[in-house]
Amino acid sequence: MSEPGRRRSQRRLSQTYTWVAFALAAIAGAVDGIGYIILAHIFTSHMSGNTVALMLHVASGNWHEAWRHFEPIVAFFCGVFFGLATTDTLLQMKLKRMFGAIAVTEVALLIAFFLVAHPVEQWMVVLPAGAMGIQNAMLRRVGHHSVRTTYMTGMLTNCAQGLVEAVFAKLGKDDDATDKFKDFLLYGGIWLAFAIGGIVGAVLQLQHGSVSLFLPIGGLAGLILYDLFDPVTQPAPEKTDDKSEEASSRREAG
Repeated sequence: MSEPGRRRSQRRLSQTYTWVAFALAAIAGAVDGIGYIILAHIFTSHMSGNTVALMLHVASGNWHEAWRHFEPIVAFFCGVFFGLATTDTLLQMKLKRMFGAIAVTEVALLIAFFLVAHPVEQWMVVLPAGAMGIQNAMLRRVGHHSVRTTYMTGMLTNCAQGLVEAVFAKLGKDDDATDKFKDFLLYGGIWLAFAIGGIVGAVLQLQHGSVSLFLPIGGLAGLILYDLFDPVTQPAPEKTDDKSEEASSRREAG
């Protein structure tokens, strides 16, 4: 592929990754909002909140509540481990529709949660928490940006950093001021998508109960269908002398 063609392909891929990142963030927000209500104030993607609650309950000697917040942390960790291991394996196999293959696992966990949550029991938190862990492996980069679609502290930090750098670049009349502002929009957009997904998911849960889980399930199903017709995963790059470029492209696909 010629250099101009390669650049066009990279721009198109980056645009695809951007809207997929927004969609995944909205899905994660919906799962977190719905799960927080169903599971009596347990987070399914916000492990910082669960860790703080765990510390407080351990300090007060409330071991039952401590375990309630420790369980999703373990499930989330296992989900991340499984997702990353599966991603690396599929990359080695050069599977073109790797994104959809991993997303199917997340959908299966959310459907299982919907089916068994009548009535809700504590152990069931492992299903949505594990699903959110897996989602972290589905999209880790947008262009040269490292992104996370299930927890927002890092995204807000990067958003603020992008705005500061954009302002100073503009004041200094640097050529990359526009690119810095795009960084701000990317990270801010991920946070906003997560927040909107959480609000909509919580409202649906309060009004319609666990049926609200079909919002994130439907969103994931739509992404899987998109991946079938236009694979989200970046194709393996052509062999070049620049091995670092190839390695970077493969990491972006994950």
